[in-house]
Amino acid sequence: MPPAATTPCVLVRLPGDPTQADLEIAYAERGLRLAACETARSLAVETLLAERALQDRWRRETAPRARPWFRPW
Repeated sequence: MPPAATTPCVLVRLPGDPTQADLEIAYAERGLRLAACETARSLAVETLLAERALQDRWRRETAPRARPWFRPW
């Protein structure tokens, strides 16, 4: 899994007594971080689907092996 997909999203918090400028900055920065977080999530989903597709293709292309009904240890 790519590191961007496993890193938790950290969103901006407002200070105890926010001013109008704090609100505007936090609003813009929060939007940027949410967009980055959504991109990381979509990357994780894309990676997972690609891995599963490779596994499915391998299973289709690999001949099944005859396994003994009894395995002595």
